[in-house]
Amino acid sequence: MNGIVTEKSDRATLKEDLIKTFTAEDLHCLAGMKVIDERGKVEEGDGEGVIRDIIATFWQQFFSSSGDKEKVPAIHHDCQKSVWETIGRILVYGFKRAGHFPMAMSKAFIVSCIFGEECVDTKYLLLLFHLYITADEREVFNKIQDSEFPEKDELLNFLGNYKTYKKPSKENVKQIILELAHQELIQKPKYIAQCGSAIVEELRQLQSFGSPQAIAELYAMKTPTTKKVLKAITCEQTDAAERRVSMG
Repeated sequence: MNGIVTEKSDRATLKEDLIKTFTAEDLHCLAGMKVIDERGKVEEGDGEGVIRDIIATFWQQFFSSSGDKEKVPAIHHDCQKSVWETIGRILVYGFKRAGHFPMAMSKAFIVSCIFGEECVDTKYLLLLFHLYITADEREVFNKIQDSEFPEKDELLNFLGNYKTYKKPSKENVKQIILELAHQELIQKPKYIAQCGSAIVEELRQLQSFGSPQAIAELYAMKTPTTKKVLKAITCEQTDAAERRVSMG
């Protein structure tokens, strides 16, 4: 998928084109969305599937370089308040209109947007920070949570990645990690949360976003697992030959 027909954009500008479309707040035109392929031809398909595909591509591009498994929106010089409000509208529209929600979006960020940061408890924040950091950093994180003091160099490298130069000790290192979690998942995207909270709060009317616990359950339900994938796979045989193949 390379772009929206109305803008005739390529894949690299799909995110920007969608933001322009939603900035106009004329969302009725989205029902007729089409996409243009690499050769400049309009792809087949229309309706819900195309909208969902475009929304999903938008979020893939939006989170291209943020966090590991847990992602938060990052402040950028060319994203002013109006842009963050528009992105909030895309988030709400994507879920209400197409049933798509970016599961990579940090649960801590969403909860703080809708209910305030005080509703993100310490244990939950640490759990999400564990998903936010890199695999190498998780090794250091796990040692700290297991009350094992890491090697000096690996610990200092970890803390230095987040511009934290407070001298760590066995007594204060867990508190430092908690402060880093709050810094990365709550403080840094705070401005973005403030810009979009009035718009995103619209989701609170829905059962899936009615409480912090409901949001946690939504993420748990939507997160793919091997069991869920296997359950979703069906094989319908239409003739005797296909039935013999499926039976081996």
